[in-house]
Amino acid sequence: MNPFSLLQFLPVIMVPWRPGGQPVIRNASLAGLKACGVAVIVLGLIIYFWFVKWYRAHPVWGKIIVWTAAVWCVLRLIGIIRSFCDDPYTRVKSDTYK
Repeated sequence: MNPFSLLQFLPVIMVPWRPGGQPVIRNASLAGLKACGVAVIVLGLIIYFWFVKWYRAHPVWGKIIVWTAAVWCVLRLIGIIRSFCDDPYTRVKSDTYK
């Protein structure tokens, strides 16, 4: 499997298009965006395998880090879901104006 084919599974990023048809994010080229995606995937795999090796050497600390990360992810997910229900026109109490 070609590692560059993994780019098609990256989340869709809303990118403004210039008249030439290539996506532009602060003057980034399409090749630059692909290279950035590949770099993120490679760094993620390196960090993952390094953590697995470190986890096997330090199982107690590894479990603490994994549980902390899991709780943090759940809290972030709850915040994202709650933000979908937040409508500024239906707020009863506003923290903006005290």
